[in-house]
Amino acid sequence: MRKIWSRARLVGVLLTIVLIAGCAPAATSTTAELEKKIADLGADKAALEAKIAELEAPPEVYNWKLQQLGTATQNYLVDPFCADVKAISDGQINISIYSGGELVPTVELVDAVATGVVDIGIGCGYYWSDSIPEAGVEAGLPFSWKKLEDVDIIFYQMGLLDIMREAYAERGVYYLGPILADPYCIIAKKECHSLDDFRGLKLRSTGLVAKALALMGMNPTYIPIEECYLGIATGAIDGLLYGGAKGYLDGSFNEQAKFYYASPVINPVVTNMFINLKLWNSLPKDLQSTIEVAAREASRYYGDSFAVEEYNARRLMFKNTGCVTITLPDEVVAEMTALAMPVWDEVAAKSPRAAKAVQIVKDYVKMVGYVK
Repeated sequence: MRKIWSRARLVGVLLTIVLIAGCAPAATSTTAELEKKIADLGADKAALEAKIAELEAPPEVYNWKLQQLGTATQNYLVDPFCADVKAISDGQINISIYSGGELVPTVELVDAVATGVVDIGIGCGYYWSDSIPEAGVEAGLPFSWKKLEDVDIIFYQMGLLDIMREAYAERGVYYLGPILADPYCIIAKKECHSLDDFRGLKLRSTGLVAKALALMGMNPTYIPIEECYLGIATGAIDGLLYGGAKGYLDGSFNEQAKFYYASPVINPVVTNMFINLKLWNSLPKDLQSTIEVAAREASRYYGDSFAVEEYNARRLMFKNTGCVTITLPDEVVAEMTALAMPVWDEVAAKSPRAAKAVQIVKDYVKMVGYVK
């Protein structure tokens, strides 16, 4: 990207050329002689004047559109990233933030970024794991990572980031990196401390997680989230798996389901940030590097923000409605993780690259002792 040169600097450049061109003092050289010396050095007057005009022109300003998958109340989470990009581009890149569905449906976000309808997307791989099999691993295999630092190590130290960049590039977008979101925890009407306690529990859940819960003897079912409060109240379901404490508090689900299981099914759910591939390739390397750094900082800011919301929500749920937070014994969580493995294998069977991604996660959970 061009920088604005001051007139004083431009004059200095021209004087330097002139001084180099002239061996004798300027007072003894005519204008014609100076022009000839510049020409002799290979300087083209017309090209020089054109370059000066280009440097004097104001730099081009780029206005990018970013759509994130949350509600408008979560736009603040993207503000630091947008400010960083504006700063490192010397004000030449301005990013406007749009909330989930405001420009395009979230499920269409990858294609919208690939075609340039949206410049940058923040979405979740669960939405398009049918067409990008690796995205199911990226968002979080059930009972895989359990802490924010797990994600950092798996992506940046063990190679999952490279796999995701390769997969998303085939769809016409550049994968900037994972964005840490909230934990994925169960809230239910029943107090459980063992796997046997959970058997038969009717839980609202979806996707890979629902398949894993079924393998553990639970009874997963799907109903729209807006029907879950009534569903718990009437006994149609015993609880749900939707997000973290903040989401349950906002939906008042803790009024009906008094037991919140802090041992996560996934922590955190991983969303992502990606940019139009052609736009990305048009940027200079130094700007690409700093945008990647800004994206990683955005991930940490997201993760920290959701962590604060999580613990504040747990405190309020306990204080206001007597909801009890339960942490399951390590051996129960390990048993659940082992039982979820066939679901991981189902994802791995979808493509060689997905198999490689799943193996990275398997290696990690064994390394840190989540499974034996």
